[in-house]
Amino acid sequence: MYERTLDNNRIFLKGSKRSPEASKNWAALKSIPLKSVIEALLAYGMVSWRNTIIWALVLFAALKCDISSKVPPAGGSEASHSAVQDTTTLNYSAHPATENLGPVGSSPNGPIGLIVHDTMVFNLHGTPLGLLDVQCWARNPKEFGKKKLRHSLPIEQKESYKWIESFKKVAHAQKKCPGAVFVSVGAREADIYELLELALADPSGPKLLVRSQHNRRLAKEEAYIWDKMAQEPILVEMVIRVPRRGNRPARDAVLSIRFAEVTLKTPHNRSKKKDLTVWAVLARETETTVSDEPIEWRLITTCEVKAPADAIEKVEWYSGRWAIEVYHKTLKSGCKIEERQLGAAERIESCLAVDMVVAWRVHHLTKLGRETPDVPCTVFFEEHEWKGLLTYWARKPVFSDEPPTLRQAVRLTAKLGGFLGRKCDGEPGTKALWLGLQRLDGIAGVYQFLAPLYRPTSSRPSGVQQIRLWVKIG
Repeated sequence: MYERTLDNNRIFLKGSKRSPEASKNWAALKSIPLKSVIEALLAYGMVSWRNTIIWALVLFAALKCDISSKVPPAGGSEASHSAVQDTTTLNYSAHPATENLGPVGSSPNGPIGLIVHDTMVFNLHGTPLGLLDVQCWARNPKEFGKKKLRHSLPIEQKESYKWIESFKKVAHAQKKCPGAVFVSVGAREADIYELLELALADPSGPKLLVRSQHNRRLAKEEAYIWDKMAQEPILVEMVIRVPRRGNRPARDAVLSIRFAEVTLKTPHNRSKKKDLTVWAVLARETETTVSDEPIEWRLITTCEVKAPADAIEKVEWYSGRWAIEVYHKTLKSGCKIEERQLGAAERIESCLAVDMVVAWRVHHLTKLGRETPDVPCTVFFEEHEWKGLLTYWARKPVFSDEPPTLRQAVRLTAKLGGFLGRKCDGEPGTKALWLGLQRLDGIAGVYQFLAPLYRPTSSRPSGVQQIRLWVKIG
């Protein structure tokens, strides 16, 4: 019962409904945070800890399918997989009765909820291979304001230690896949001395690429890193596509790129540490025709950047970081994890575990339909799902045993969610796809029930009479 619910996303893609209404079965609902969920997570390669959930989904397809045989040997640029880290908040202020939540805003009396920090692995095409690490916790209201003590606390007692924990998980994956090169990508909050130090400690370990937050002092000269980089010559220019955001249309941005090897001086409160030699890349948009603030990415990496092509590669890696934000949008708006009405944070965490798998599947399907459009759709869709999909759009029963391609099935599913499919529309996004998958669940169920009644007499099971009945599905 539960496996079927998970496979068809019936509870977790119907996030707009409360759990009892979505499951239609109280016995199945009660098992969600207990044995069935644990079995489901283990089946996906996911391990759950009690309070701080750190699941090792370990690359879904990557680690379980011998990624080293599909990727060129280490040393080639094509061998890189980006492990993008990011933090998001789950706001449950609308459910104040939920126990064990904590503040998620800048005020102790502000919104309450949970903090989630996850690491998603992407291949060169931007297809998400799976979640490598997830950390989930609630802040202690009594400890609110400890940011003032950040200079005196060890890194292990700071919330920013989450970046180091996730990097260690990437290092563990790197050991399992010696034929691949993993690059941990982080936002400005990841500009931490201890993280840079850890990434440089093992030359055979994963690499690191972070957007700089601090104008750090250089060790061998009386200067600061980004003041020095601004004086370096422009060595190459590149064009990146800035996606649409709100009312701002998508646009192409021309970036001027500077890069150099630098040695960072040890922070004054870590005098016993060593100076760190890294590579700095400054990508700056010099001209813009819109009112937005020009793009300026200050990147620090442990990867060598000796040629313009290397610098362009690092900028491309960071420009792909937005994909994890699309994943978080799918988790919140598609699975509607913030609308779960459960009694305690621990139950939300159990529900979150499966919701994250479902959100990954939607995001993965969106990208997979573009990366491998000509493979049969059976890599994702069950037989009754793709046949029900074709029947709906053909407006007559379809019994063909030849499935459509994955791209065709993805576009037909997205049309159920509002995708128009015009030439100017491009490929469907995650929102149209998750809405379409919700409708497809009902269509496939009706097709599975009615298909035997429409089959030719020779193929119907004995004892089944032919019934001429037409039901408009949808």
